Amino acid sequence: MTITPYTHYVRNLKTTIDQVRDKPALFERATIKVAICRNGYAYRSTDRLQQRSLVSEYRIGPVHSEALNPDDGTVGREEIENFFRLPEIYAYSDLVLTFDRSPLMNAHWDATIGLVDADIISIGGAPVRQRMLFIGFTDPVHAEFALQVDQALLVHDHRTGSQFFEWTDNNGQSSTVAAADANLNTATAKSERRWSPLWSKWWRAGFGARQQRGSL
Repeated sequence: MTITPYTHYVRNLKTTIDQVRDKPALFERATIKVAICRNGYAYRSTDRLQQRSLVSEYRIGPVHSEALNPDDGTVGREEIENFFRLPEIYAYSDLVLTFDRSPLMNAHWDATIGLVDADIISIGGAPVRQRMLFIGFTDPVHAEFALQVDQALLVHDHRTGSQFFEWTDNNGQSSTVAAADANLNTATAKSERRWSPLWSKWWRAGFGARQQRGSL
């Protein structure tokens, strides 16, 4: 199987996020959460759109801190924007939740980890959602080395999962997927207890992996 490149997917994802921010009148509701980790620092943004009104919040701080500090959007937004422009981006599969392999502890300092959870309903459209855990690089040389290290944990042939998944219709979740969520939740809970305190804190701050597809 071939590791799936997600650079083009992330570019399109950013276009969708910008549409929500720039043209809120086209959407009935949206919740977009982004958490970025680079060089031991975390940057988080939350955009909530309800009744054509968009509220944005930014937070930054060391990844090991108990709580991230409020940010006016200057530093945090710039870091998040830089992530979406990286030339080499890949994604982790659900397997990363079932191994004692924290991306924050094993990723190299030249990598950026990005968790993006987007739940959107356009005017007259069906609700759609995606939640992906990405890893991005500034050049193919660093990317190639990291891909060899985490090859088994990355998405191959677009086979994502129930916790990390590409765009899907929220109303299309089957009982099989729900059962897979329940089984993975148990494994995830056990894994999180074994993961490093740094990753667990950042993971919880990044809005919780144990949510099901249809919940906010």
